[in-house]
Amino acid sequence: MNIERQDIINSIKSKDRSFEGLALDLFDYQRNYNQVFRSFLDLIDSPARSTGRLEDLVFMPITLFKSNTIKTGEWNEEKVFKSSGTMGTRSRHYIRSLGWYERNALQIFENTYGLVGNYSMLAYLPNYYQNPDSSLIHMVCDFMEAAGQNPHKSFIKNHSHLSDRLSIYLKENKRVLLFGVSFALLDYAIHHKHVDARNLTVIETGGMKRFAAEITRAELHRRLSDCFVGAQIHSEYGMTECLSQLYSTEGGSFKMNDRMRALIGDPSDPRAILDDGNIGQVQIIDLANIDTLSFIRTDDLGKINTDGTLEILGRANASDLRGCNYLI
Repeated sequence: MNIERQDIINSIKSKDRSFEGLALDLFDYQRNYNQVFRSFLDLIDSPARSTGRLEDLVFMPITLFKSNTIKTGEWNEEKVFKSSGTMGTRSRHYIRSLGWYERNALQIFENTYGLVGNYSMLAYLPNYYQNPDSSLIHMVCDFMEAAGQNPHKSFIKNHSHLSDRLSIYLKENKRVLLFGVSFALLDYAIHHKHVDARNLTVIETGGMKRFAAEITRAELHRRLSDCFVGAQIHSEYGMTECLSQLYSTEGGSFKMNDRMRALIGDPSDPRAILDDGNIGQVQIIDLANIDTLSFIRTDDLGKINTDGTLEILGRANASDLRGCNYLI
């Protein structure tokens, strides 16, 4: 069967097919037209076609984004996103269409939170904002522009700036949404407290590499709740190598969506998927990565809960400490 790129894109947009069916076709498409992925599958002697079950798919290690140009087909990139890696080579994600990335991220956000225009948005992402290659910064800026805000006026520079802006925003009759990297939010929480933050939603994006002793996500959320009294504390799970995101709106676990799902792989076997409740390596299927690679074996450890949500538990041994979601 000759699977065409446009047919897959049309099905993703129209939602006329199941996630499973799209993922299986996309696997075959990327095996045929992604040279790096095909070489990896041949190296581990993977079957020539998908078998009809997501559990039988093979996921490529995320580290190959550091040493290879990952593209499905031949095209010129509009942008290259780079990871915030603190050790060694940074991952590079070649983006064929920024418009595709922006529409996809916005749709996932609005399916979770409603229209961006319903919020006054702030972002406290030190070190990221100075990085023109950050996918996180690009996403948040695009959200702000879609909401009619000026990103240059909505990014927070320091603690006092955040305290002042929140004090003003929380007095207005509008929901306030704060995107924040975890280490910056935690540091802010040590020194400040907002006694009435009921109109606030905090979305922590991970990033604990500045702290010598890592804390659990539950403890992080508890400390943020003590700082932002009455606020909702949520999480975003994303990475440079993925165009889609997952959000946690309660309980600290991430809900799957129609663009992105996770399976848990056996760390000792690249072709084995673990049952729900077992801890292993998080493997992502991102349908939006049609032009790069949709089947990624991350360096994160996690498990699938009985309700189908993804719980992130830490990082695999010997993996780089990167900016997004280093929480153990």
